[in-house]
Amino acid sequence: MKEVEINYRVEKKEFVNHRMRMLLKPRTIIIFGLFIILLLSLKFIVPLINPAQNVTSEEDLMSIIISVLPLIIVPILIVLYLRYQFKKVYDNNADFHHDVKVVMDENGYFGKSASSEGRKDWSAIHKIVRQKEMLDIYFSKQLCSSIPMRFVSSEKIKTLKEILNKNQVNNNL
Repeated sequence: MKEVEINYRVEKKEFVNHRMRMLLKPRTIIIFGLFIILLLSLKFIVPLINPAQNVTSEEDLMSIIISVLPLIIVPILIVLYLRYQFKKVYDNNADFHHDVKVVMDENGYFGKSASSEGRKDWSAIHKIVRQKEMLDIYFSKQLCSSIPMRFVSSEKIKTLKEILNKNQVNNNL
């Protein structure tokens, strides 16, 4: 019977950076950037449409800067707050400070951490996604466990792909 066994520990920096990347996808950043550009362009287009409202004085320029500044500062504060919260989550979870053992075979997924252990059939696994630095095992659309790729050899990926494909588990390996 084929099986993949992985023993790993996630470092704080890995955890925080990965969760931030999961939360702040490029699409979100692009949409936010387009929103700021739209607001800025409205400030400059209105004077073109209505020449009586000309944006030439320093006072008008300051009003533009003051109206755009919160659009830049608030997202930065949100990102800093999220990083702080993810660090707190890592520090308060005992499982992150100990090794975790995962065994994936033809029968399913088995995980053992410092505080719990459990087995899941493949039908209970939503999907498995290979990222650049992490292998994410999704138990639902929003709940996942992340294994650092530095603990997963190319042989293990190959064997895991065979197991997942045989059991019809959604994956991108």
